[in-house]
Amino acid sequence: MAKFTTKNIEFKDWQKAIFGSGDESDIHWNPDNTELTITTVVSGVDPVEPGHLVTKKYIDDEITDTIEYVDMVSGTMNHTNLLNLDSDDHYQYIHHDGRRGFTSTVSGIDPETDSDLTTRQYVLGVMDGSIPPPTESGTVVQSLIQFHYAEDSAESSTNSTAFVEKLRMTCSGLPTGNYRIGWTFQWRHSKSNTEYSCQVEVDDTDQVFFYQASPYVDTLYWQPVTGFYYYDVLTSGTHHIDMDYNSSSPGSTSYIKECKMEFWRIT
Repeated sequence: MAKFTTKNIEFKDWQKAIFGSGDESDIHWNPDNTELTITTVVSGVDPVEPGHLVTKKYIDDEITDTIEYVDMVSGTMNHTNLLNLDSDDHYQYIHHDGRRGFTSTVSGIDPETDSDLTTRQYVLGVMDGSIPPPTESGTVVQSLIQFHYAEDSAESSTNSTAFVEKLRMTCSGLPTGNYRIGWTFQWRHSKSNTEYSCQVEVDDTDQVFFYQASPYVDTLYWQPVTGFYYYDVLTSGTHHIDMDYNSSSPGSTSYIKECKMEFWRIT
């Protein structure tokens, strides 16, 4: 049986402190497992100190409402049951809608699909011709890359009956493809009884535009002319596009100004 020793109640192995009128529960020392055994439920409290045993109700009310499931082994939890998910106080993270911009460089790749972020090296390579331009859904890209423009707004004149070069545009590094050539200029003539001529040529041999104006009474009035030409299957390499003009009579003078030419790839 238990005994008092130096003001302590001492129990031997398997001796029990029994509680309740019908021996409902007891506390005893189990030497086989080297542990103190309590044969009934031990109730907790709503904790206010670190060492308090906690009630199930406290767990249900205070924690389960916030975290639906916590795996005590792996430490995982259901993210959708966390509170304040809309709070934007973690500035190291990006938003899926892009509301907060990047503060450092974002790297790209050599693109394979339309939505890929592209490197600067790839863009420069396509522009200088060292990388072939995209061929699928790339009409806009190709047009922008193979765009050339030249202008001469100054007034020029000639009384030569042979064509005289006014504006020359050199387009280098062109891939084979279909291109659009556009032009605009203004002209007038010193005499009302002579004709005025202008042409646009590719590589000094292929005339893509010829303009000949009949004698015009008003020799001081500038006549505007605008046009374009679709050049099918221009071969790769460097090509020159010229705007030339002349006078039909050596004794008269033809004038030209506000000359502009543009050139870009269509397909």
